[in-house]
Amino acid sequence: MLIFPRVSFRRFLLLLAGCMLVAIVPGRAGEVVLPDDVFRPYYFVDVTKAPYSIDNTGKQDVTQAIRAMIQDVWHNGQPALRLKTLYFPNGTYRLTDTIDDMAVNKQGKNQAVHRLYWLGQSRDKTLFKLDDNLPAFQDPKKPKGMIRTESIGVNGNDAYQNSFANLTLDVGAGNPGAAGIDYLASNNGEIHDVTIRAPEDSGAAGLMMVRQWPGPTFVKNLEVDGFDYGVKLAKMEYSITFEHLVLNNQRQAGFFNQDNCPFIRDLQSVNKVPAVVNTGAAGLLVLVDSKLSGGDSANAAVENAGGAFLRNVETTGYGKGLKNTASGGNADAPPGLITEYTSHPVITTKGFSSSRSTSLHLEVRETPLFEDNDFSHWYSVGNKTKPDTGMTDQADQIQAAIDEAAAQGKTTFYFIPGQYMVGHTLNFHGSIRRVLGLGAVLRTLDDGMFKKEASDLPAPAPPAPAPPIQAANTNVAAAATPAAPLPSPSSIKSDYGPPVFRVSDLQGDDIEFSQFCIVPNFTAVGKVNCYGFQQDTDKTVVLRDFESSDPCYRASDKAGDLYLETGVGNGWLFEHPGQKIWARQLDPEGNASPKVLNVGSKLWVLGLKTEKPGIQVDSSKGAETEVLGALFYPVRVPNDDPIFRVDNSRLSASYVTIDNSKTPDFPQQLVEIRGTAQNAVHPTDCYPRPCFGNGTAAIVPLIVAAPSEDAASAK
Repeated sequence: MLIFPRVSFRRFLLLLAGCMLVAIVPGRAGEVVLPDDVFRPYYFVDVTKAPYSIDNTGKQDVTQAIRAMIQDVWHNGQPALRLKTLYFPNGTYRLTDTIDDMAVNKQGKNQAVHRLYWLGQSRDKTLFKLDDNLPAFQDPKKPKGMIRTESIGVNGNDAYQNSFANLTLDVGAGNPGAAGIDYLASNNGEIHDVTIRAPEDSGAAGLMMVRQWPGPTFVKNLEVDGFDYGVKLAKMEYSITFEHLVLNNQRQAGFFNQDNCPFIRDLQSVNKVPAVVNTGAAGLLVLVDSKLSGGDSANAAVENAGGAFLRNVETTGYGKGLKNTASGGNADAPPGLITEYTSHPVITTKGFSSSRSTSLHLEVRETPLFEDNDFSHWYSVGNKTKPDTGMTDQADQIQAAIDEAAAQGKTTFYFIPGQYMVGHTLNFHGSIRRVLGLGAVLRTLDDGMFKKEASDLPAPAPPAPAPPIQAANTNVAAAATPAAPLPSPSSIKSDYGPPVFRVSDLQGDDIEFSQFCIVPNFTAVGKVNCYGFQQDTDKTVVLRDFESSDPCYRASDKAGDLYLETGVGNGWLFEHPGQKIWARQLDPEGNASPKVLNVGSKLWVLGLKTEKPGIQVDSSKGAETEVLGALFYPVRVPNDDPIFRVDNSRLSASYVTIDNSKTPDFPQQLVEIRGTAQNAVHPTDCYPRPCFGNGTAAIVPLIVAAPSEDAASAK
């Protein structure tokens, strides 16, 4: 297991290693090398090979050639749920205009393309270079991206899986109106290990997300050098999660946000100008474990006009650590080390004798990385079955491939990109340390183990929320009310059927799964009874870019540590007391309640976004839950379920809600139970967030549901 403390250190190690080869893992720096059988027309293509033969010497303008390739991939590859990977070998790809992810449909109209994954062979040697002094890139007030991603929906919130990894973009000299990536992504889009740079006096924004509606998405290991703004973000929906972000030499601000919700861990900024500007009353900034250096004494490191939560942020050179102009906000933060700061007073559930007033500050660990670049240690599912073979159940063949890989001591098991039909659980075991989906879609069938019997019980009723105790969050002690019972793990288990993936009996320290989508087959919707993933091992599990139908994850009593990066789907059930979970960009959507269940575990979340009513996060039996940034969107008129239910447990969270007047805010933001006494927090107890249609939602820089620090430490 390799754990790196921060991106700059990791890149330093890679430079020392020279041309170290790293087999494909999204979000990992180094050389991406792949077995030949991974490449499939329209689904995983080497752009330099026939039929596209795109030049990578930097001599030819490849703008039109890449556009034509996108058109071909989109029209000939099945679009539904299918990731299309464009693999760019090392070299220079010369551009003279924007590459827009658009295609012309059969009616001759432009059609947006999504689920495109731009994958370079290596971050430092795969270069997209814009020509210098281009007339179309001269207006910084109307910036144009080198690459522009799209949403298939007219509202801008269907930009699924638009992703970039392992490449560099250079906007060229004399292009003050150029941006690196004009980015739209929804739910499971990602940017990993990307550098965006601009020569002096060129470039408007490195990463630009200002169209409706950016996010949620996960940006990790991004480095931006130059530009007016390193990152420019706008619109109040949805939210963006950043980790290991490097911003240097910006002219206006390192990071600029207007009304959106950036959740950032480990920002390394070297700038004279403000490192972060959070403007607009609807925006929420979460910034932790960061270093903002090189500042001018005339500036503040952070300028804030909305909501803000900062923790462990070191500033040097600036006259102020944070300048706060938010209405009703706290005083400014001085320069130096900001241990913990909130733009507004901390919200707690009144009615108890004492409450904690600071965040839980749970332990943070980096996501483990496993590497084995020897292809003789790899095993392809193609040895037993192929994708897209029709409606026949392939689970037996896939399991045979897994068993043979484990018997041969293989460490890496990979799928050929495409679609597979499965009718029973796939059990991963033995020597396997890494399972690469490469965009594989697994469709569950209703004629085998997953068939939903007529006798199947419906999912258990959600925990009954505590009734409103008081109309507002006052200091009046609430009357004792019996705590609502939680469904037991055994009753939950009996209702969800078997898992699609199970991990057990591992030989190594950990196992990683990446780039999978698990959904019922078209003919089996509503007829299957199964869930995505079961961790039946005390070894560590890593899930990256993992999407599953309800529920996504469950664990046995012996489950070890769990790391999540970009988890999409409804129902993340952490039912094993004592388990530790680190989640980055979690997106549970759907009707399940609770959407995230924590029974006695330690759950740390950086970036959470949900949709639809119901309990969003339920913590019980001594659980500890820390949410560093969340956006909750009820979509329709919510019921009385609270966003957070904390039953004799501890929680701290920073979040916002959405209220567009047609779908009002959650009537109970939090219900806390201590012993048998319960109290509630309502929208009127929170700070107002101006929202759509003159609606007013909630903005909460920090809410805490826990006994006071002294009482908690005495337990």
